[in-house]
Amino acid sequence: MDIAANPGTDVAAAADGEVILITRDTDQNPVIVVSHPGDLKSVYANISGLTVQKGDRVRAGQRIATVGQSPSGLRFSILKGFEPIDPTPLMQ
Repeated sequence: MDIAANPGTDVAAAADGEVILITRDTDQNPVIVVSHPGDLKSVYANISGLTVQKGDRVRAGQRIATVGQSPSGLRFSILKGFEPIDPTPLMQ
């Protein structure tokens, strides 16, 4: 899901969890993966200004990065195991 946001806008952790991966996409932009209870993972892409490292524990609402320069805003997804699921029901 793309979430409209201006570059430099804070990106917050969706829920309590642990940063299990920081990698780069094909354009070499950072991607953060946070593991949550229930075999859920949140994935944040089109980001910059990371404030966390692999292994860090994060709290819901904690700033973990800022939105990158791409005009699409934040790319956000939720995985159950390794399968993408619709994040909309979890955001209510």
